[in-house]
Amino acid sequence: MNTVPALRLQSIAVENFKSLQKSGSIRLKPLTAIIGSNGSGKSSLLEAVETYRKIVLGGLDAALEDWSSFEHIRHKSVQHAMTGAAADPSRQYKPMRFTLVFKREKLPLRLEMAVNSRDQGNLVYIQDERVTLGKDIRDRQAGAFPEGRSMLALDQSIGHVAEALRNISFLRLNPVQIGALPPTRRSGGRIRLAADGANVAEYLIDLLKMWNRRPIRRSDWKTSSSGTGNPMCQRRTLRRSSLRSGRNSACWARCRVSSDSARR
Repeated sequence: MNTVPALRLQSIAVENFKSLQKSGSIRLKPLTAIIGSNGSGKSSLLEAVETYRKIVLGGLDAALEDWSSFEHIRHKSVQHAMTGAAADPSRQYKPMRFTLVFKREKLPLRLEMAVNSRDQGNLVYIQDERVTLGKDIRDRQAGAFPEGRSMLALDQSIGHVAEALRNISFLRLNPVQIGALPPTRRSGGRIRLAADGANVAEYLIDLLKMWNRRPIRRSDWKTSSSGTGNPMCQRRTLRRSSLRSGRNSACWARCRVSSDSARR
C-alpha cells in the first residue's frame, strides 16, 4: 500500500495562464462546483494545476509539449511586454505564476512557482520557486538547479512532496474509451486511474478491495444504548459515517447475519 501522505487541495491562485490574468485565491472544498460562462477560465483553472504538476514531475519541456509552446498558454495581455536578455532573470517582467495550497496530514503545504521567458522568448525557465511546509520554507537558489526543472524533483529532502503530487489524478471522461474493454491486469499492485476514464470500473473495484483490507479501528464503533441482543456484537454498532463510506461492510454483514440467527 502507498505510504506517501495524501494531499488535499485547499486553494488555487493563477496568474497569466491562458484566459486567467489574475484569478486571486480560489478556495476549494472536498466537492467544489466551478460555474461560469464560456471562456471565463473554468477549464484554465484546472489545467493550471495539471500543468504545474507536469512541470514538477517531468520538467518544463515535457509540460509544454501538450500546448505546443509557452506562448500558447501565456495570457495574451503580457505578450507585448516580453523583454530581451536581462542581467537578472529573476526580475523578468510578469511571469506565469502558480500558487497551490494543500493540507498534508496536519500541516499546511504551500507550493509556489513562477515561469517566464527571456531572450526574445527563445528561452523558457523557472524564474522562482518556494515550498512552505508548516514553518519550514525552502526557496529556489539561483544556479542550484537546471532552469527547466523544479527543485521538488531534484532536492531529495523535499522529494516526498513530488511523490505526493504524482498520486493526484485528473479525469476527463471519454464515453468511447470507457465502453472499450481494457486489458486485464494480473501482476498486482495499485491501479492508477486513466485520464480518460477508460479503466474507471477496474479502478473502483481496486478501491473497494483496498477499503476491505483496512483494519477495523476502534473509532469506527460506538456503544449502543439499546444494543442489538447479539452477544457477538457486544452491544456495539457501526457509525453511520463508516457505513456511508463503505468501511467494514463485511464486518457489518457478519454482525447482521449473527443477529438474525440469534433471533431465530
